[in-house]
Amino acid sequence: MDGYEVLAELLKMKETRAIPFIFLTAKVEREDIRKGMELGADDYLFKPFKPEELLTAITTRLQKRSLIKANYIEIDGIKKDDDQNRIFLNLGEKSCFVSKKEIVYISAENQYAAI
Repeated sequence: MDGYEVLAELLKMKETRAIPFIFLTAKVEREDIRKGMELGADDYLFKPFKPEELLTAITTRLQKRSLIKANYIEIDGIKKDDDQNRIFLNLGEKSCFVSKKEIVYISAENQYAAI
């Protein structure tokens, strides 16, 4: 298996899909990097790399994962906002949680939602 296949397999399983994935590779072509990122890679380190670079990449990804985990809980496979005071908005190209207190006005034109 190559790294792409390993990542694809990890993403299939609920137990492993949230684990940060860092490619350690000698492939430095743009197409290779894009393929990995499109599959869901979190970072790329190119060989040869320094041990400090690997430790920094791991620490950064685990800190980000801890932040995300601290803010959300999962119930029946659906992510819910933990504090119940925010809502998730899709704003065209950008999606984010917004505090209910921050919302002053909502307007929807030619937008549709389906459940």
